[in-house]
Amino acid sequence: MRKTLLLSVLLFVLTLMVKAQPVTITPPSANIQPGQSVTLTASGAMYYQWSPATGLSTTEGPVTVASPVVTTTYICSGYAPGDESVVNGDFEQGNFGFTSAYEYNSNLWAEGTYYVDYDASLHHDNFHGLAHGGTGNFMIINGATVPGTNVWTEQIAVNPHTYYAFSTWVCTIGGSAHQVANLQFSINGEQVGDVFYAPAFQNTWDRFYELWYSGDATSATITILNQNTGGDGNDFGLDDISFCELVLVGAPECTVSVGSMSVSASVDDVELCAGESTTLHAFPVNGSGNYTYSWTPSNTLNNPSVQHPIATPAVGTTTYTCHVVDVDWNNTQDVGVSLTVFPPNDTIVDPRSICESQTLFWHGHEYDQYAPIGYFDTVDNHGCLKVYKLELAVGEYQTPSDWNPNQYVCVPHGEDPHYHWAIANKDYERNAIDSVVIPDPEGGCDFKYYLNLKFHQEFYSEVWADTCDEYFWPISGENYDTTQQVTKTFKHSFGDVECDSTYVLNLNITYSPSPEKIICTTPSAVVFGMPGAEADTVAVVTNTEFFSFQYSFYVVEPNRECVWDACKWSINKPSWSLGDTLTGLSPDGTYYSKCTVYVAERDDDYVVLTATIYNGCSSEERNIYLKPSFFDIEEQYNSQPDFSIVPNPNNGQMTLIFNRFEGKVNMKVYDVTGNMIDSFETCNDLESKALEYELNARKGIYFFVANGREGSVAKKVVIR
Repeated sequence: MRKTLLLSVLLFVLTLMVKAQPVTITPPSANIQPGQSVTLTASGAMYYQWSPATGLSTTEGPVTVASPVVTTTYICSGYAPGDESVVNGDFEQGNFGFTSAYEYNSNLWAEGTYYVDYDASLHHDNFHGLAHGGTGNFMIINGATVPGTNVWTEQIAVNPHTYYAFSTWVCTIGGSAHQVANLQFSINGEQVGDVFYAPAFQNTWDRFYELWYSGDATSATITILNQNTGGDGNDFGLDDISFCELVLVGAPECTVSVGSMSVSASVDDVELCAGESTTLHAFPVNGSGNYTYSWTPSNTLNNPSVQHPIATPAVGTTTYTCHVVDVDWNNTQDVGVSLTVFPPNDTIVDPRSICESQTLFWHGHEYDQYAPIGYFDTVDNHGCLKVYKLELAVGEYQTPSDWNPNQYVCVPHGEDPHYHWAIANKDYERNAIDSVVIPDPEGGCDFKYYLNLKFHQEFYSEVWADTCDEYFWPISGENYDTTQQVTKTFKHSFGDVECDSTYVLNLNITYSPSPEKIICTTPSAVVFGMPGAEADTVAVVTNTEFFSFQYSFYVVEPNRECVWDACKWSINKPSWSLGDTLTGLSPDGTYYSKCTVYVAERDDDYVVLTATIYNGCSSEERNIYLKPSFFDIEEQYNSQPDFSIVPNPNNGQMTLIFNRFEGKVNMKVYDVTGNMIDSFETCNDLESKALEYELNARKGIYFFVANGREGSVAKKVVIR
């Protein structure tokens, strides 16, 4: 247990005011002579601790006397009560939050009883007193005759090694001055402070408190004991019981300066030419005024024992030191001053260092790694010529030890190359060689990062395979007997990374039919828009009027018990196209497959239309050979008529020449979309006749059809 000085008692009464004021020291600073003292007074807190202890009369309390022998800064740590820990210290919650060895009873005529109310006279005719402050409840007590009886107890959690303030207000409600209660604080079974007495007069409230240091304790059982054994009198009241942690509210400083000599030195000229002189000075302050001086080195001084000697130093830099003694106070101090003597012509080398990326401004000029040497001439006020020479050392870029300049990036299939270089905050979409300079955070030469970036598009291959029963894939080296998609990925090295090579097999397996299934592999006929045309025959796809471009073809199965697995059509000319195909059962029970062909332009050779019939793993092909007959083939239905157009190509002006036509000739003109844009008739009585004709139409291809009794002839004309 630790107890504060009695001076803290007065300040505790001002707790509420303390919390609202800063902690201060009066005076905030002081100057004393050696051997003197100064009184320091702290305010604004409840409890005070001073440090350091050297030179102080006490380290606790608001007032201490400081007598330092040297200048010292003192700190006063001020503490004030923090948050309240007592649950019902003002008894406004009634008989709650505490325990007592006394009996709780509203009839207080018996010793060792108590009650919580606002007026003591309501419970005993001889009791007089109201709660502290005149309002609210308080604990009304008829004192027991057994000493040390527990009047009030509460257990509170505490922080170890912490100061706490414990206080209560006490009043006397019955008896005379020599019959008052003798109270004592107890924490964890140990007495805290001395016995304190209730006021001598009734209905008068006094406050009592003690400080308690928790030590290693984490809880405190706080008890108020009554040590008075008298049955007559010994009646009292308790109110506003408080237990608060002392918290630091301020720690001001006060510097007590002990008078001591300080000395400064100067020189009239810090730079001289050889043979010149200058005056040295020593200036002591804050001393007694009775000083002695001793300058060294003394061999270049006119008098080393005076305050202001004259110096004539040699070439070079000389530092003079003055030893000053305060005779009365026995203080000493050394102070020095330096000056430089130059020869009549002197070169001063100024070594500097920079990095590759840096520049140096020196005497008004800029220097870098390509200009490492510079000169600057000057004349000082003594007429000495001084040449300053710059010797610049250039440091190289630092090479980062943990950076690999070779960056290899695998680009997944279907993605564009991309790499973000975080160091330079740049993005790349193709191979690149780059560099960036980054400052050294520790102030050294810059770091230079190099980048050698290479992209590699990862390999991807996807194949489709249709096979019967099973399939061997050489990529995996395995056989497969079910329809599935298989993916194999292989790793290969690219620089210091591994990229993928991905192979995808889309496999369709068709199984051989069972023996009981009827195998239908030979279609019986192929029909080209009319019955009777057989497979593997030639069909001429044409039309006298030229514009029938769509033709239908059929594969028919006469065996009505057969059903094909599939029928696939193909054509060997990319300029001809296939339309929708339809497979089904006709009303007469014939199984068929229909294909539509679109004729785009004339072909000089046969066009092959192929129907492939699939039944299980078996297939059968039937070819249909199509002979194109188009109007850009000069088609004649007999050998008699002849028709030509000149020139061809032309600009719309042309000559129509009719040979071997007799009588009337009917002419029709079509565009490539099949629209007829002109028609006319002409008579041809001669064996050969020419007709001038103009076609007012846009550029393109047009078709002229001449019809006579001798036959029909078609010609294609290009208008430019």
